[in-house]
Amino acid sequence: MEPVQYDVAVVGLGGMGSAILAHCARRGVSAVGFEQFERGHELGASSGKTRLFRKAYFEQPAYVPLLHRAHELWGDLEREAGEEILRVTGVLSVGQENSEILCGTIKAAREHDLPIELLDRAQVVARYPTLRMRDDEVAVFEPDAGVLDPERAIAAHLQVAAAHGATMRFSAGLQSWSTTAEGFAIQLADGTRVSARALILALGPWFKQT
Repeated sequence: MEPVQYDVAVVGLGGMGSAILAHCARRGVSAVGFEQFERGHELGASSGKTRLFRKAYFEQPAYVPLLHRAHELWGDLEREAGEEILRVTGVLSVGQENSEILCGTIKAAREHDLPIELLDRAQVVARYPTLRMRDDEVAVFEPDAGVLDPERAIAAHLQVAAAHGATMRFSAGLQSWSTTAEGFAIQLADGTRVSARALILALGPWFKQT
């Protein structure tokens, strides 16, 4: 039997793979996604109920434009899926005034004109009376930050991918892949063969097994 042909094959349908598959399908690309575990499993790097979302990225201000775009895309996904994925709660970062996290957050906010509040110890205690701080600690509050539900995000991306015509297979592990003149040849553990012009491996910690 000749292998089924697609424009794009995505192996691994966790946080990254599900998003890639959804965006490919939205753009009218013939796409297929494979996941070695069952749908909704808890074995991936994106399992759990919360992930922090910040625009004032203290690690490197150069990421801020990407985070602006990510915020827009989360909104698009929420509207298409019809449910809340990103809850904007604000994030309070506490530390010594010269700490890496506070200095980096302030730097990112100032370089990209992001709203933040600088709070001394007395202001933090007045606003959050249950919070205990050391005498030498201060805080930065970022009102536009919040928490993502990663499992809900994966489910929403898979929903969008299916709605736009993507093919998905679960409990379908990758056995091997190789390059061809036209792109890539993919074989699954059950013997299924697929060819694709592009192959994306979104395998997380299982990448080293490919």
